[in-house]
Amino acid sequence: MTLAPRMALLTLLATLCSAPGAGAQTRGIPPGLLIVLEGYTGARRPNDWETTNLWLYSQGDSYQFQLKKVRVINSGILPSQIVNALIPYRPSLLLYGKPAVLARLENAAAGDTLAITGYTSGTRQLQVSEMVVSPPTLTPVPATPAASPSASAAPAPSD
Repeated sequence: MTLAPRMALLTLLATLCSAPGAGAQTRGIPPGLLIVLEGYTGARRPNDWETTNLWLYSQGDSYQFQLKKVRVINSGILPSQIVNALIPYRPSLLLYGKPAVLARLENAAAGDTLAITGYTSGTRQLQVSEMVVSPPTLTPVPATPAASPSASAAPAPSD
């Protein structure tokens, strides 16, 4: 290889390596994603292993939130990437938005179901556009086995 092609190759490599973000791993959530977080407030329910424990920070207070589902509306990013970016931090996510919308989190009772919709605006920041709070969903109580008919049935009258 002559000197000119080598210099061109070295120049190209130097340009690529010095590009902003080259070789740097991004931590957190990229900005501009429209996401929906679904879960409930308060501590994890007994035997509820389908949730991820997060802490939400809003208007000066932290709130425990059990994340059950994440939907990414406008990107190909996997929901698990978002969850993995939030888990190591406390608070996990900083919520911003209109005070009336954020007050719904403050007024939610422990166990209330929340659906939080918003745009990511920083590494762990969410610009909340909508928050729907609903009463806790009741888990059906398992049915107890019925007694056998012979034990609970009254004797048949004789003629």
